[in-house]
Amino acid sequence: MGKRDALTSEDWIKAGFRALVAEGAKGLRAEALARALGISKGSFYWHFADVPALKRSMIDYWYERATRHVIAVIQGQTMSGTERLRLLVVFASAPQPEFGGIGAEGALREWARSDDEVRAVARKAEAERLAFVSDCFLLEGFSAQEARWRAEVLYGCLIGLETLSAIGVPVGDNLERQLDTLLVKDDR
Repeated sequence: MGKRDALTSEDWIKAGFRALVAEGAKGLRAEALARALGISKGSFYWHFADVPALKRSMIDYWYERATRHVIAVIQGQTMSGTERLRLLVVFASAPQPEFGGIGAEGALREWARSDDEVRAVARKAEAERLAFVSDCFLLEGFSAQEARWRAEVLYGCLIGLETLSAIGVPVGDNLERQLDTLLVKDDR
């Protein structure tokens, strides 16, 4: 069995994310990805008809793995809203180096600015994520309006911390502290 057979489409997708983080969408080229994997680009075409097919697979994979799967795993647990949010913080702050590290989400958001297909999937994912986080705050007794506001603040903090991680600001600890603040009920 040759190396071409040993690589999976997931290997190419992960290589695509690493290239996206390193170079942006312009880094998503069959030849460059093959070079990074140490294989001929013929292997790329074994798995994908063309680069647009890889891109579609990447955004579908991201949506399924980084949104639907994470939500399903957490919803599958019998937990309070606080416990769900804490587990979500763990998932969200995991570095995932095989996908290019913590910068993968930011790189994907940047890609969405110039690609309608990516933008549509990203918007769907962001809406589902915010709805899930809001539901977690609802479980803790916050009103629908307060739950949504707190979800938006927590999610905004995650996005900002992901960006700041490039200069060494830790995501996990800071996101946990922000969550602690957002879980305090204001009795005004």
